[in-house]
Amino acid sequence: MIAVDAVPPSLKAAPNAYWADIVAGLSVASILLPEAVAYSSIANLSVQHAITALLVGLVGYAMAGGSRFAIVAPTSSSAALTAAAVISLGSISAGVDRAGFAFALVLLTGAGLLLMGLVKLGRLSAFVSRPVLHGFSFALAVTIIIKQLPIVLGVKVGGDPLHVLLGLWRALPQWSLPSALSGLLALTALLLLKRWSRLPGAFLVLATAVGVAYWVPLTDYGIATVGAISLTVPMPALPVLTLD
Repeated sequence: MIAVDAVPPSLKAAPNAYWADIVAGLSVASILLPEAVAYSSIANLSVQHAITALLVGLVGYAMAGGSRFAIVAPTSSSAALTAAAVISLGSISAGVDRAGFAFALVLLTGAGLLLMGLVKLGRLSAFVSRPVLHGFSFALAVTIIIKQLPIVLGVKVGGDPLHVLLGLWRALPQWSLPSALSGLLALTALLLLKRWSRLPGAFLVLATAVGVAYWVPLTDYGIATVGAISLTVPMPALPVLTLD
């Protein structure tokens, strides 16, 4: 008879390793959660859906993944492509369910990737030149920064990056100084904390911001906050398509 050990190998680590795992987990969470919040706006989805997708992805890979070097996290490229697909489909369907379309897109993409993996088509990625990838990544970074500027400056401006910049210029008298200073302070703290590699800089900045938002009514000073996020897990559902 073969004995089956029910304790995962990760739980057999030495007691000294648990503290390092806790710090690593908090550091990663302090990066992934703001990413999910930011990328949800790019994908035109709610923050609740973004955080739920993040948690489901992490748990799913922990159960089925085989590499400890893999990075499971929301990405700017997937958010941008999701937004493009959802918007294009929504333009031909009235009352579009964005979350449903995004869920269907994830299922189709996952099935396509599994099929391509089975037939060994991963080598096709070698035909995409690095300059193209670098240009795509740089454009996404610029887009994300521009999209976050209205939030940092405390004004409501929408549209594509060019219209956002034009809107920010026109709304110059409405810029919120406290909001801009808070964003600049957080960015400065992140850069300074990089000098001490043993300190979880992102976690410290995030924890400080959460504490300040809890005790200080930031909205009274024109500083936008995410607010309360429902922990109710939304049940995935496919979109209802009609022939109209």
